[in-house]
Amino acid sequence: MKISPRTEQALRWVPAILFAIAVLFLSTQTVPRLRYWNADKLVHFAVYGIMSILIFWPLSRNGHRYPYLFSMLAAIAIGILDESIQHYNPARVASLKDLFADCLGSWTGGIFSRSVFKNK
Repeated sequence: MKISPRTEQALRWVPAILFAIAVLFLSTQTVPRLRYWNADKLVHFAVYGIMSILIFWPLSRNGHRYPYLFSMLAAIAIGILDESIQHYNPARVASLKDLFADCLGSWTGGIFSRSVFKNK
């Protein structure tokens, strides 16, 4: 069965959308404390780096002019939404340090994507 180009473009977004939904869902849940000091910052960094890469992929394949920049900004926007959700959840704590780790991970993911996937 042949898939239309529009459907193929839309399907490229599925991993990024599912990942974002999972991250935002987890921000509504109570999570266990991590054992090591500030280990959660590494988790934030990694999650938003992956988010930026997942957003970069469909943008770059769909001909976006600056996919790395948009992927960073979109991942940061999701990070802001994530911290906002946590602010209103009594079982969670919103943190500027977490948001900074989100931004740094998003930036790193965007730069990584730009350098690794630039010719593909």
